[in-house]
Amino acid sequence: MNRAREVAIAVCDKFEELLDAKDITIPSADREGREEEARLYGSEYYQLEDTITDILAKVMRAERKMLRERLKRCS
Repeated sequence: MNRAREVAIAVCDKFEELLDAKDITIPSADREGREEEARLYGSEYYQLEDTITDILAKVMRAERKMLRERLKRCS
């Protein structure tokens, strides 16, 4: 698992904690009505995780590019 995905999962976990504290459940067509279903569930969870991963990956690529350019200027 790449670093961006790991961080995205951690963000989703924190968001899940907030939803739980506020007693908010995000609707999902994937729900089966089981009591153990998370507040953020199914395709809605994975859509959020993917979006956060994409954002983080873009930021990380941009930061690596800037670092490479700085290193080139210093050499």
